[in-house]
Amino acid sequence: MPAHSPAILLFVTVLLVAPDAVAQARTSRDALRTPEQLQSLYESKQYGEALRQITRALALKGTAAKPYDRHALLRLKAECYLRTGENAKAADAFATAATAAPDPRAAAEDRVCEVLAKRSKGTTFQPAAPAAPAAKSGAKSLATPAPKPPPPIDISDPADRGAAFAAVLEETRAAAESRLQSLANPRTLDDLYQVLKATHEWRMAELAVKGEMADAKAAADRFADGAIAMMRKQLSEAAKTYARLEELAWLPGDPVPGQPEAAFTRGLLGEEINELKEVLGDCKRVVLLSEEFALQLEETGPGHRWANMIEEAKAVEAPAEEMSQMMGGVAGPNARTKSVSPRRRR
Repeated sequence: MPAHSPAILLFVTVLLVAPDAVAQARTSRDALRTPEQLQSLYESKQYGEALRQITRALALKGTAAKPYDRHALLRLKAECYLRTGENAKAADAFATAATAAPDPRAAAEDRVCEVLAKRSKGTTFQPAAPAAPAAKSGAKSLATPAPKPPPPIDISDPADRGAAFAAVLEETRAAAESRLQSLANPRTLDDLYQVLKATHEWRMAELAVKGEMADAKAAADRFADGAIAMMRKQLSEAAKTYARLEELAWLPGDPVPGQPEAAFTRGLLGEEINELKEVLGDCKRVVLLSEEFALQLEETGPGHRWANMIEEAKAVEAPAEEMSQMMGGVAGPNARTKSVSPRRRR
């Protein structure tokens, strides 16, 4: 038998060993990374691989997911997107992280990071210029240069975003106070919604920066008594409208051939249907506004003023909703707008 040359033996050895090496490499690549390894990928700027592995970890369920902190994974995912210039995806990931946050302050920090990601170019955040000072009463109108914006802030390091957080807090505070000044005397439920929207954004920024919400809470509390008075008035009007509609709805309807004369009721006609929709809409708005006031003012537990408002709204809503269902859901999202008549008497 002829002797094999060293080159041939080496070639055969490579053929035998190579598949095992490839399989081992594939197995190593497909293995789930530990939380520490994911952090290492991020720190070594391997953002693409880090995102791939984070996505795999986030998809785990049950026992397999236990080694991972979902909130930490979502934050790390957002940071990777931020480093690769995909700010829209980073903002979405921060928003999702807020829903998985372990406490309110962590959620507030995620919300502020969401704002930073949306408003930054890459990892550079440009704070807004301060508002121009209001002209003094009686003073001559002089052209003054617009205030210059502050210098841009690098937000690449999560541990060094204090200045950016403070800038967002100042902007939301100024915007909220300006909005609240224009709503000093709210006249509608929608005005109250705008009040709470302004204080909510301020509240989130304040909680992220300071760990408490005293200033935003005090601002919302200024509107609390007036809000309760307005909502009670609205519910009183809604209750009167419902009482009138109920009386009309159960009047005898038009005769129906082959049926007893008093077998059917009049039902609701034309604009009356829209009135019933408004009654239900006002009740739902009072409930939502009361829940948001309770949240922002940190009033919880049975018997607080907002819980009482919710009960009052539901007391008006319940019979109106029952009428809506009996009339064929006239106040629902797919309601008819012409008339609902006749209806068989109960």
